[in-house]
Amino acid sequence: MKITAAVCTYERYATLAATICSLREQTLAAEEYEVLVLDSSRDGQRAREFAAGYGDGANLRFVRLDVPGLSNARNVAAATAQSPLIAFIDDDALAASDWLEQIVATFAAASAEVAAVGGPVEPLWEAPRPSWLHDGLLGYLSVLDWGDRPLVVGQDRWLIGTNVAYRREALLATGGFREDLSRRGDVLVSNEELELHDRLQAAGGRLFYSPAIRVTHRIPPARLTQAWFRRRIFWQAVSDLIAGRVSSDSTTPPAKGWWKGETNDPKSFNRECRRITELVQHLNTGRRP
Repeated sequence: MKITAAVCTYERYATLAATICSLREQTLAAEEYEVLVLDSSRDGQRAREFAAGYGDGANLRFVRLDVPGLSNARNVAAATAQSPLIAFIDDDALAASDWLEQIVATFAAASAEVAAVGGPVEPLWEAPRPSWLHDGLLGYLSVLDWGDRPLVVGQDRWLIGTNVAYRREALLATGGFREDLSRRGDVLVSNEELELHDRLQAAGGRLFYSPAIRVTHRIPPARLTQAWFRRRIFWQAVSDLIAGRVSSDSTTPPAKGWWKGETNDPKSFNRECRRITELVQHLNTGRRP
């Protein structure tokens, strides 16, 4: 077996079925990979019923988790995978038919120092894209595109958690994903893969982007509101502080009246998003704005 495709899920059975389908219809021979579904949903009975609907597939395994959290699920996946490579995809994403084949080929052609590879994540809009949603905000929706040429990921580039694969030995050697940076239900703490990638690179590992490693990510209507983006950006700022990726020495309070409410102007909403980040950093100093 060459690679494990891991799906960490939390109460998204409606989209999970399509994700599993995309993984079971890969161009890679079935005996060369396994699909590992790690389910930390609250309703254990529902989880068991969903898994039972697939029977005992030759290369499909379900693991029920009692401890919630995305990082915990990813770490369990890395510990229980039966292959030297492990790829992660979200439970609301769809893998290209040659996704695993391209990952295996990329690792095979790379030097041993390449510890992780990934590729673009294309949005699948389930509602019209709002006029205020400019390209600079697409990263909050797990959309990624570094172009049509392979490249080594450096300080100004990154790989994203819904389309990333690791040499399992390197992943385990670094200690895996930090669980204090983990999504838990509706709490949008993140950065677990970015922080892991910092450690991989500090240990001499390299990260590689290939445009041939392709995933499509669903963007539901609920994520296309300014209220959702404010919440997502707030938690991103909190995550950055926890991970130590930004300083917390801001002493300038937000200007009075900075909150603009709903706007159709991309530049205005972008300024508002930046002020949310500044507010989190300011509050972290212990001073009231």
